[in-house]
Amino acid sequence: MEEQPGDIAYGIEAAYVVSALMMFSYHAIPVLGWGGFSYWWLRRHPEDLQNAFVPLVMLLALFAAFWAYPGHGQGAHTFPK
Repeated sequence: MEEQPGDIAYGIEAAYVVSALMMFSYHAIPVLGWGGFSYWWLRRHPEDLQNAFVPLVMLLALFAAFWAYPGHGQGAHTFPK
């Protein structure tokens, strides 16, 4: 049997649908965590905004990496004709 282009190993092809509730949860929980940390940090160090916002910048970078992956879902490997 000859291998055809687009064949998937072991006959499994992952497919998923993005859920709005899960996307909201994946974004809201870390942002709320950062909000709690920044509140705690600024109560103890009122003049130190930089260290309070470093976790937010890291969080935004992780969100960018997270959103880079969904482009590999259903039909992402085919090009329009």
